[in-house]
Amino acid sequence: MRFWVGMVALALACGGCGSRHDRVKPDPPVPPPAVLAGPSYSASLALDSNSENVWVASEDAGTVTLVSVVLDRFVRGPVVQVGAEPTSIALSPDNRTLYVTNRGSGTVSVVDALALNVRANIPVGAEPIGCALTPLGDKLYVASSLAGTVAVIDTASLSVAKTIALTDGTFPFAVAVTNDDPAHADEKVYVTQFFGQLGPGQRPSVSGDTDRGRVGKVTVIGTATDSIVGTIELGPRPTGFASDRTAFGGSSTEQTFAFPNLLNTVVLRGKRGYVVNVACSPDGPVSFTTNTQAFVSVFDRVSGRELPAATINLNAAVKSESEPGLFFNTPWGMALSPREPKGIVLSAASDVAVVLTLSADGSPSATQPGGGVKRIDTGKNPRSAVINKTGTRAYVHNHVSRDVTVINLSDDTVVGTFGVSDLPAAGTLAASILRGEELFNTSRGSSSVATAPAGRMSTNGWGSCFSCHPFGWTDSIVWNFADGPRKTIPLNGIFARNDPAAHRILNYSATRDEVEDFELNIRRVSSSTAQDGRTGLIIDSPIADIPNLVPRANSGRSPDWDDVVNYIRHGVRSPISPFRGVNVSAGRAPFAQAGCSSCHAGPRWTSSARTYTPPPTTPPVTIVDGQLTSALRQVDSFVSGEVTDRNTAARGAAGFNPPSLLGFWAFPPYLHNGQAATVDEILTRVLNSKAHKDAGIAGRLEDPAARASLVLFLMSVDDATVPEVAQ
Repeated sequence: MRFWVGMVALALACGGCGSRHDRVKPDPPVPPPAVLAGPSYSASLALDSNSENVWVASEDAGTVTLVSVVLDRFVRGPVVQVGAEPTSIALSPDNRTLYVTNRGSGTVSVVDALALNVRANIPVGAEPIGCALTPLGDKLYVASSLAGTVAVIDTASLSVAKTIALTDGTFPFAVAVTNDDPAHADEKVYVTQFFGQLGPGQRPSVSGDTDRGRVGKVTVIGTATDSIVGTIELGPRPTGFASDRTAFGGSSTEQTFAFPNLLNTVVLRGKRGYVVNVACSPDGPVSFTTNTQAFVSVFDRVSGRELPAATINLNAAVKSESEPGLFFNTPWGMALSPREPKGIVLSAASDVAVVLTLSADGSPSATQPGGGVKRIDTGKNPRSAVINKTGTRAYVHNHVSRDVTVINLSDDTVVGTFGVSDLPAAGTLAASILRGEELFNTSRGSSSVATAPAGRMSTNGWGSCFSCHPFGWTDSIVWNFADGPRKTIPLNGIFARNDPAAHRILNYSATRDEVEDFELNIRRVSSSTAQDGRTGLIIDSPIADIPNLVPRANSGRSPDWDDVVNYIRHGVRSPISPFRGVNVSAGRAPFAQAGCSSCHAGPRWTSSARTYTPPPTTPPVTIVDGQLTSALRQVDSFVSGEVTDRNTAARGAAGFNPPSLLGFWAFPPYLHNGQAATVDEILTRVLNSKAHKDAGIAGRLEDPAARASLVLFLMSVDDATVPEVAQ
């Protein structure tokens, strides 16, 4: 009633003159919904739509930090505590909401970017890593790596609307979402599978994986139905480097191939998709120039196929330089300019950003006009990058140095660096752990003597611990090594979180008893023998003075190795099981019944234990053919015909050093030679072995229910599992 009285009074006051006052004003136009400017992709930092502020996730601190970057004046602002190990972040189109995957918590934190608080924590599955938003910001796609799923979060209700299981692979990692459907009704989501995949029914050969034996996979999801609509396979490609294969009937300059592995970033531009990966070349002989490469694999989004002619190896570009410089170990991030045909790829181990140019059809090249490769120094261990809306600035997040490098893309120079979380105080255990993480992740490292440009961890940046042991775990590759085919062993089982003083014997053939013995890997696997004494952390000692077991210990010879050991002991955790918290106790009885606890018990879930202070003495320790025989167990997993990287008879007939069960389930294929594709297949091969038949154990798990409960129990073993007692 009051409304109408007011209107009559207004009309009388205007004398009914028909002036502008008696015309009702139209409602103001409804502003269009905010939309992302381009395709989205997972990264550990995000820019707002105005390119004025950047959010950065600090994995070690469990925080996200807001930094103003206006006019290159870097002002560190509020810090918001989120979950454990924040890894990837996505910012809504209206800049009001931040979504953070917490790898250690298994959740996505929803942060109010204005109020600077956490509105919700959404459980999504074990170890979520990559996440990316649809253009309208109405859906967030989250890759839960150890659950093997992609969670679809409805951002209006802040709930998981659907969980998509990867039926064609494992370990979903990075995510990218298109922005080319005018109605945004059916965009495409691209999810990388971290590990290269064997074909159905395939196994590594008797000498391990082959250079052409696996493919990389990218799962494609349609947003209209939130279902898998395809899989893109990224195949093995020639590396541009040669190997001496005469021992295997080949030539002394045989072209090597490598297959995509550790697929860590996917970005989109036009009709092209780009996948950054650590490509592996596991065929023998081991050579520091051929083991791993730095691939950017390219696929066509329309056909859903790789474009082999467009896929590049960054290291081949280095080889073509008139004076080859630093090579690119562990490529781990990429960003493309929204305006110019250029971008950058990060070499996480080499601590540089590599400038890429794109041809008219989107093919990348690391070789600049006039020749050479353009390298831009970053901080320590760069892993993610974003570029502003004008294409003038790139922001690179450096995981180990805990800062961001800002690059002027107009002249490819560094214009500044800002920190995002505090470094530990010097002289503390935390500082030692971080220093150890730095050395573990880098292909360079510091040096106290004249050395090659890369520093002490490898020759010219060729190798790092991380490239074969990502996060301290495993690349899942069965390499052709001097002992024979050997799948990379995760390092989380060397020590135990609840008993860090305990120490297992190392390598499948029990040939090492100290982490420091891997000095030999730096010198033999990641370096040229011509660099002996100039690479490695035991300074100025020739390789002849670096024993595996006897006559001296390698521990205590290098403060740098002390730091690496502290990192592995305190900083490397086991994979978190998707069955953590699930009652799997029914599997403990068949675990004991099948005799598993005789080889896999105690805090490290292995019978392998160092019971002496190195070096070993004889007696009581027996060393035969360089192996600590007391650590070996016979389960008949050795296959007749296994050979070394030089095509000679492999070790293993006498048995193997039992690996830890902590998180082993996360990394198929299994056994030292990758001959078991599933956990259930391990039981088939091991329990039916001659050794188990002789012990009267074979055939004890004929009950399908008991067998299924044992498999479930084995897949639950992580740092939170109460250990079995040895029998």
